[in-house]
Amino acid sequence: MRMLREAEPDGRILDALDWFFPEGEGLEAPPPGPTQPTPRELRLVGEAQENFRELILGLLGDPVRRAEYLEVSPV
Repeated sequence: MRMLREAEPDGRILDALDWFFPEGEGLEAPPPGPTQPTPRELRLVGEAQENFRELILGLLGDPVRRAEYLEVSPV
């Protein structure tokens, strides 16, 4: 969201999106740590990541929607 607010070039935003949220890749393996997420939790995180990708791609493709979203979204 910071990159959108700062009007970074779309290519840089897409690169960052693909780096942090690769297309079609949810959390298939639990991250290391003392507690292990349930399969449901992994699915929910994967869905949230895909929804975020779709939101950003939609905002990049529609400058009017992008401006409106940034105007009303919290800091």
